[in-house]
Amino acid sequence: MKKRFCKVVASAALLSMMAVIAVGCGKKDAPVPEENPTPTQTQTAEDSQVTEETESQEESAGEVFEVEIETIDGSRRDDEGNLLASIYMQYPVVKGDTDAVDAINAYYDRLQVEYSPLNSAVLEDLDQALAYSDDMSEFPYEDYTACTVSRNDGEYFCVMNQYVWYAGGVMNSGMMGDVFDSATGKKLTVVDLYPDMSEEEVQEMLLGICEQEINKNPDEYFQESDFGYSSMEIISQYNVEELNFYMYDGKIVLSFGPYEIGYGGWYREIEIGTY
Repeated sequence: MKKRFCKVVASAALLSMMAVIAVGCGKKDAPVPEENPTPTQTQTAEDSQVTEETESQEESAGEVFEVEIETIDGSRRDDEGNLLASIYMQYPVVKGDTDAVDAINAYYDRLQVEYSPLNSAVLEDLDQALAYSDDMSEFPYEDYTACTVSRNDGEYFCVMNQYVWYAGGVMNSGMMGDVFDSATGKKLTVVDLYPDMSEEEVQEMLLGICEQEINKNPDEYFQESDFGYSSMEIISQYNVEELNFYMYDGKIVLSFGPYEIGYGGWYREIEIGTY
């Protein structure tokens, strides 16, 4: 699980991070009705075009999903019931019988197998600690991912996955985002949010936003003078389609993992837009 949620962030850094282009629904002014219109005047060619556009939009629109959160629990307790390791993975199950629903659920079905908490490496650390220490104050160890649906409006379906890893020493935490097209169930990259821009243009825009944020809060990020490399160097090496992002509270956010672009075991967020 931590291969995706803790050890690799790209995985992310969101934070989930990306300005969705607000697609205007341009409502046309209604035509002023004439007095005593004849039957041929009740629907003009323009009215027919508007009707066709509306029907086309409805056909391509997504749905607001009904969702349940499931949990795979691999936690461990001692013989007296004391919690030794909090190990679990939450994931959404979308209800319904559409291609979009099937695609989203299939994505999480794969994750359950590939990153099952039942195979958590923290269990090896736990066994070693129990063998050499009687101090229970450092427990429970932690290796879990808790999820929440942060956007579900028929346009985008976003799941925020907060992970925590602790096996003594410093606790690591991060946030990964999964963003889907509600109409198709396709998992999106940040480039998909800007259909009128090329990949290079999106990357240039995001690098500019990140640089502004880093310059405003330089102490939060790596500087080349202190570390031999800078946060911007790390971000610029990303393939823009691999950037981790999520949506919540009207914001689009890039998220980067602990120690990735700044010191400390917590993740960094850079807001890139609103929706």
